[in-house]
Amino acid sequence: MLGKVIFKISFVLAMLGVMPQVLAADEAPEYAKRLVTVYGNVVATETPVDWPMTPAHEQQSGDIYIMELLPEGQNLETWEEMITILGRKGVEASPRQFFTAMYLQQQQVCTEVNVAAEVFHETPDFLIALLMCGGVTAQTSGTGGLQQGQGEMAVYRIEKRDGNLYMIFKSWRGAAYNVKSTDFGVWPTSIENMGEYLEVLVRSHLTKPISQ
Repeated sequence: MLGKVIFKISFVLAMLGVMPQVLAADEAPEYAKRLVTVYGNVVATETPVDWPMTPAHEQQSGDIYIMELLPEGQNLETWEEMITILGRKGVEASPRQFFTAMYLQQQQVCTEVNVAAEVFHETPDFLIALLMCGGVTAQTSGTGGLQQGQGEMAVYRIEKRDGNLYMIFKSWRGAAYNVKSTDFGVWPTSIENMGEYLEVLVRSHLTKPISQ
């Protein structure tokens, strides 16, 4: 199945007009495994080896768990890259329904004409997807930390297990842009960076603690 996922992601990226370059072994980014126990399951994923292992923010409040990771030198107020691990306990929505709700919310914040989404792979309990916000309006500036003149994009892995929802996603922020533009150079990150982290999301998974 994973091979098919990688093929589908590569196909979608090719359809966007650009195929990520194949990196030589000595050029490939290095990642370290990270295991996070959230609501009875272990989120097994990877983060760049040159990012601090200590989260910039971690909190569990009732039915929501969140961990936010940042590169060295960035902070929670002015970050440009962020990896987030999120758990929501007792969620009735499927991954598709949850992602659709996020998409509709982005339409309110970023205006309908400047939001785009693509689901790369999906089963009833799992999806990998892209969500893009080209920029916020003057009225919605500051919503979710995004200021006027800024744009954002993120790739997501959303999975449901035992009635809980688990998300791993990487977000990039930069200057505001037109999501319909064919100039990918205006995106907050490159196609290569996006493709690289999509492969991390493909390798990520949920597992049970060893004691179980």
